[in-house]
Amino acid sequence: MVSHYQGLPDCTTVPSNRLLDAIAEAWCKPKPSCKARQRPGDRLADPDVCMHWVRTNVLAHHGVEALLAGVLAGEVVYHKDRACACLKAVGKSCSQVGFLQASGACNGIFSGTGNNGSKCSHHGDCAGGSCRPSQAPFSPSCPGTCSSASELAGDCGPGQACGPGLLCRFSECVTAEFAGKGEPCGGLGCDDGLYCDWFDGGVCKPMLGAGHECSLDDASCPGGHYCAPEAGPTGKGRVCATFYGADQVCQMDAGPLQTCVPGHVCVGTCLPFADLGEACSHSAQCHQDAACMTGICAALPGVGASCSQIAALGDELCKPPSVCDPITAKCVHLPGEGQPCIDGDCAPGFGCVDGTCTTGPQHGQPCASAGKLCADGHICIAGTCEKEVCK
Repeated sequence: MVSHYQGLPDCTTVPSNRLLDAIAEAWCKPKPSCKARQRPGDRLADPDVCMHWVRTNVLAHHGVEALLAGVLAGEVVYHKDRACACLKAVGKSCSQVGFLQASGACNGIFSGTGNNGSKCSHHGDCAGGSCRPSQAPFSPSCPGTCSSASELAGDCGPGQACGPGLLCRFSECVTAEFAGKGEPCGGLGCDDGLYCDWFDGGVCKPMLGAGHECSLDDASCPGGHYCAPEAGPTGKGRVCATFYGADQVCQMDAGPLQTCVPGHVCVGTCLPFADLGEACSHSAQCHQDAACMTGICAALPGVGASCSQIAALGDELCKPPSVCDPITAKCVHLPGEGQPCIDGDCAPGFGCVDGTCTTGPQHGQPCASAGKLCADGHICIAGTCEKEVCK
C-alpha cells in the first residue's frame, strides 16, 4: 500500500488534516501478527475502500469531522503529542470490531476551549474533555454542560468521557494499552501471542494449543485456528480447531468469516474473497458495497441505476444509503415528508406512519398510537406531543 502520510518522520508530527489518513494506514497496512488469523479487515486491503470505512466509522463514533472544522476555526485544540497512542492502538488491531475498540485510544487528541460549566454539544467542545448531557437520554435540542474528563478507574459512559490515554470499558476508565503475560487485561486486550481469560480474573495468558478447550472466543486459539463448536477432551464445550481450507466444506456456527483460512469466507464451502471484476459465486465473497452479479463482483448500483438484476440476492440492493424502489426497480434516495415509505423506511428525521413518511405529530396532537412519533423538538407525554423542555 502507498503511504497516505509518506515523508512524516514520526507519529508526533501528523498534522490535524492528515490524522484520518494516518489512522487509516495504521490499521489497513499488512500486519504479520494478523496474517495467520482470519479477520474481516482482510476485505479492506484496497486503500480507497479502507479509507472510506475508516472515515465512516471514525466520523460516526467520534465526530472527527466537526472537531477538524473546529481546529480550523480556532475553537478546538489539536494535541499532536497524543496521536502516537492512537496510531499504535489501531495499528495492532486485526479486525473491524477491534479497530472500533482501539479507536477509543484516540480520546484526548482534541480538546475544546469551553470551561467547566459552559454549554456544549460534544466532548470536543470542552477544555476538560467531557460534555455532560443536560438530560437522559441525550437530546440534540438541549445542550450539555462541560465538565472534567474522568481519570484512571473513574466512572465513564455516554455523558462522561475518559481523559487522554484512557478509554471506557464496562463504565470504568482504563489505560488504552495492551497488557503482557500474567498482567490484568489492558484496555485494548493483550500483547501478541496472548489472550484475555475473563473466566480466570481477566489476566493475559498464552494462546491455547490446537485441540485445547476454548470458550466461544477465537482470540484464545493460536493463529490458523478457531474455537470450534465440538466436544472437547471432557466431552463438552469447544476446542481450538484448524481453519477449513479452500474449497472445503465448512461450518458456519462460529460465523461465516471465522472458520475458513484467511482470505476466504464460509458459505457452506470456503470460497476466496474476490475484488471488483473478479469471478464469484456468492455475494459474501465481494467487498462491501458490492455484490455477485452474473458471476462477477460488481459495485452496487447508485441512485438512478437499475436494481432489478440483484433483487433476488437478498443482500443490500443499492449502494448505501440509497434503497431499491420495488415499483420502479431503481435505486432512489430514502423518501422524505409526504412520500410513500419504502419497506417501512424513510430518510433520517422522518418516520413511517400509515405507509407515508412524516416528521410526526406536532404540538398538541395525539401520539404514541400506531407508531406515531412526535416531530423534532417534541416528546410524547400522556398521549399528546409537547414541546421538549431542557432540564
